[in-house]
Amino acid sequence: MIYRLTEQGTEQIDAKDVRVGQGQYAAVLPFSALKEGLATWGMQGRQLEEAPMHADARFDTQNGFDSIYLQIPREPGMPAWPQRICIYLRGDVLIFAGQEMDLVERMVRDFHTGEGRAASVERLLYTFFDKLTYDDSIVLEQLESRIEELEESLMTDRGHDYV
Repeated sequence: MIYRLTEQGTEQIDAKDVRVGQGQYAAVLPFSALKEGLATWGMQGRQLEEAPMHADARFDTQNGFDSIYLQIPREPGMPAWPQRICIYLRGDVLIFAGQEMDLVERMVRDFHTGEGRAASVERLLYTFFDKLTYDDSIVLEQLESRIEELEESLMTDRGHDYV
């Protein structure tokens, strides 16, 4: 799926309606459509096949665009490999590619902007990473709270109440 980024959010369009150099775009593609999707914006170069399966993440710059390869872990105990997501970007286009892209597709499709803020490649990429790491921040807050509880308990057990 290809979207034009507008003042109101995202607008789904066909590839034939892409005007390179006129506006900003986002796309969510399966790996099978990646080569054609990159060609739509003239983004030729190393692609998914060269992304290492075993690496957690990789960043690359080539031919005027950046690429990010991520391994997103599955839930603990699931017997599947981590999901690979590849992101290709430059100032006017952001492309997400992967196998199971329903959540990313929904995020892009439903991307809304606040008053005075238009949808942009930068805001959409920030939103993706914010959503990707949201659960991590909750876990970190829980760990901080538990550490504080243990510190308080240790100080009380020693007969020193510094709190």
